[in-house]
Amino acid sequence: MKSISMPQVYYDALVELAEQCAPEESCALLVGKQEGGGATVTDIILAKNVDKNPKVQFSIAADELISGYKIAQSTGDDIVGIFHSHPDSEARPSHTDLKYMAANPVVWAIHSVRDGKMRAFWLDESGESREVAMSFGSC
Repeated sequence: MKSISMPQVYYDALVELAEQCAPEESCALLVGKQEGGGATVTDIILAKNVDKNPKVQFSIAADELISGYKIAQSTGDDIVGIFHSHPDSEARPSHTDLKYMAANPVVWAIHSVRDGKMRAFWLDESGESREVAMSFGSC
């Protein structure tokens, strides 16, 4: 995966969610299509962080994940990414994120509330996280 693009309105909604949930991590599913080496986000599904320790990690309930996949498939799309925030650290995968990225091989978009930056990552075939180019448009 080389890139992910999303409409500016979705970027703004994810940043707002992250700021509202701080000091806890926020999370969402990114719905869209993968084509070639990139993904295009066509919708977002905001999710509740149900983790026991929501200030330092996130978990999405299984029924909410299943519902998200069903919603995406009903429109001919798929889950192309997982979003979450880091309230007090930089926008890069934590050790825990890397473990879950291996089980969920989609783009992981991370927003640092502290730094005001969003970055995206993909776990390559060798298990290394690679930064993915992000773009935000008007569509």
